[in-house]
Amino acid sequence: MAAGFVLLVTSLDREEFPADTVLKLYRMRWRIELAFKRLKSLIGLRSPPAKDPRIARPWILAHFLIALVTEPLSQELGVSPP
Repeated sequence: MAAGFVLLVTSLDREEFPADTVLKLYRMRWRIELAFKRLKSLIGLRSPPAKDPRIARPWILAHFLIALVTEPLSQELGVSPP
């Protein structure tokens, strides 16, 4: 934010997506980005060890399961990932 202004550039139709709607969508998207960044840090999520979906999918799902278990604990204990 510079001098009290937020500059967002979009190709969305102005009538269908007024500025306040675009800003709300952007803020929501940014919160999702931060949530994924936190998850990646919390559980060490990185690229799957294989490109084969039969291996990659269970690997990713296992990491998300770990996140579901550890996220509430980290908040309760006040632990923040690096």
